[in-house]
Amino acid sequence: MMCSIEMSGSSIMRSTTGTPELIIFVAGLLLYGVLLWSIHRRFLKKVDLIFARHDSDAPSSAEINKRLDALNQDSAHSVFCMDRHANISFRQQKLTLVYGRVGTRSPGGIRGPVWTLRKTVFALVDTNQMDCMKSTPNIFKCAINGYTDSVFWVSLDALLSGYR
Repeated sequence: MMCSIEMSGSSIMRSTTGTPELIIFVAGLLLYGVLLWSIHRRFLKKVDLIFARHDSDAPSSAEINKRLDALNQDSAHSVFCMDRHANISFRQQKLTLVYGRVGTRSPGGIRGPVWTLRKTVFALVDTNQMDCMKSTPNIFKCAINGYTDSVFWVSLDALLSGYR
């Protein structure tokens, strides 16, 4: 709906948003929210499928937290936190998978470095397991090489397809 107001010889046009545009905007926001929720649920289902293969004879939560603390002290660009973990067997190796928040630092701009926080799945491995991880680059990608432990990003789709 358009209306014009005459003021001292000049015309000012003002546009108002009508109800149909508002309904389309709200529907678009709702659809976007449902899409994000669906993607997040699908990710969590994959995490649950992998973490259901948990072995009992592996490092405890306290030991994993100590290893993550040592790794965080060595790394200037990343911080790793654990929400839950699973110790799985993969190609005759015992791997520790961690689901948790990862903070990564980028150089930033005028205001300095920028930290990004996201939840993901990563593998916490010692130096003896490095060869196994490097032999499967479609599943594991190196994130941090530490002195005693290293972190590899885990492709959930590729790992699940390797289990089937």
